[in-house]
Amino acid sequence: MPPTVSVTRMNTGETVELFEGGWLALGEGLPSVRVIVARHLAPPPDKPVKVGKLVGEWVYELFLATVEAERFLTSASLSPVCLLLWP
Repeated sequence: MPPTVSVTRMNTGETVELFEGGWLALGEGLPSVRVIVARHLAPPPDKPVKVGKLVGEWVYELFLATVEAERFLTSASLSPVCLLLWP
């Protein structure tokens, strides 16, 4: 499955692929959350993965947000997650 969008982190130049996972209902009386999965290439073997889950050559991170997909896009900052208005 191709990513929903690929972005470049401004601080590192690293490419991050973002996958829209849709909405997840948490339960009665709780807001639904938008599921977003981010992945980027793993660091060299001598560098530890500080955040995320290493799977093969990729590091995956999971984000949950309550913002509407139509109004917001997850940006490349991701440390912490930064939300930008869509044009």
